[in-house]
Formats: sequence, C-alpha cells, structure tokens
Amino acid sequence: MVSAENLPAWWAAVQNEPEYSRDYLLMALFTGMRRNEIAKLRWEHIDLKKRSLHLPRTKNGDPLDLPLSDFVADLLQQRSAKRKRSEWVFPGPGKSGHLVETRNSQAASWSVAGLASPYTTCAERLSPSPRAWTSRTMP
Repeated sequence: MVSAENLPAWWAAVQNEPEYSRDYLLMALFTGMRRNEIAKLRWEHIDLKKRSLHLPRTKNGDPLDLPLSDFVADLLQQRSAKRKRSEWVFPGPGKSGHLVETRNSQAASWSVAGLASPYTTCAERLSPSPRAWTSRTMP
C-alpha cells in the first residue's frame, strides 16, 4: 500500500529502477491498467498524435479507450523513439515477446525507502485515487 504520505518515497524508489521497470510502474500509476494489460500493450494500440491508447480486450472482455496524460504521452514517446523492431511497448526475452515478469527490481532501494515492493499479484493494481494511493485487489 502506498499512502499519499509515502508517495514521494515510492516515486524516488521507482526512479532508481531499470528503465523498463520504472516505465512499467509509472504506466500502472498513471493509467490504472492491470499488470497484464501493460505487459501485453502493443504499439499498434497507441496513437501518440491523438494521445490515446486502445485495449481491444480488458479482463472483463470489453474494449477500453484511454486518453493519454501529458506525462504518459511523453513516457510513451520516449519509449517509441528508443524501440527496436518489437511490436510490444514492453518487449521481453521470452517466447511471448513481451515483458512477463518485472519483479527483478532493486529490492534494496525499496526497503531503504521503507516501502514494500510495488510488484503485486496479477489481480492487484495501483489505484490512481487522489485521496489514497493504494494497492487494491480487483474482483
């Protein structure tokens, strides 16, 4: 759980993560997307000119269109500029081609910051609630 008072420490710890992990966590924070949705995100579903993101199928089976904030649009623009030939926003070395596991983080930086690791089970995601920045279990 990341409370509003712990958010600055969480942010500082995320900034010390490897680039792919940092960007992944920031996407979760700023979009509310699930881990699996972020890991399987394809460039074809992002329109940087229109500043939108399309998920063809969410956990409940419905499609979802999200507007991109300035921060997320800039993050994705930077990732796009550095991308190689991968169709995935977060490519990985495995068979799937996309990122599968991000838990190989710098655990020491999280404990030094007095925070639990931000990597939660697949059923959990960060909540971008202005009242409480928490990790919550989704049904």
